[in-house]
Amino acid sequence: MTDGPSHAAFLARDADYLARARANMDTPVARDFFRFEEVHIAPGEVHLAIDLRPELGHAPGWFQGSVTTAIAEIAAGVSALTLCAADQNMMTVDQSITFTGPARGQRLVARGRVLKPGRSITICQCEVFVVEDGAERLCAVMLQTNHQSGG
Repeated sequence: MTDGPSHAAFLARDADYLARARANMDTPVARDFFRFEEVHIAPGEVHLAIDLRPELGHAPGWFQGSVTTAIAEIAAGVSALTLCAADQNMMTVDQSITFTGPARGQRLVARGRVLKPGRSITICQCEVFVVEDGAERLCAVMLQTNHQSGG
């Protein structure tokens, strides 16, 4: 399922980037606890979503800030990973999140993308939207710096 055109025209350096991105998101925390849903994966871009469950909120109808941060971190980090060569890995070295409004609603949608790829440092951004009664509203923005190693 896709939800819109790519923000940038990046080329994957690993022909198997899609399987690699999915394997990276198949960790026990992302898969078993959070249960993030893959919405869209393309070179330099990853969109994830999650429906509200009682264990993810701090009050009925509200997502906890740590859940908002986690979905943003994974969407941004994996967007960087999609541009790595097959023999390279990506590690987050810095990130900052700004909450722009309440995460009150039924679903979070995170749209991570690479802003600037580099040989060793890649800069990413993720916008997180909360869906309430069918309407999306921006609730957080993350800026993330990743270091590429290996190869």
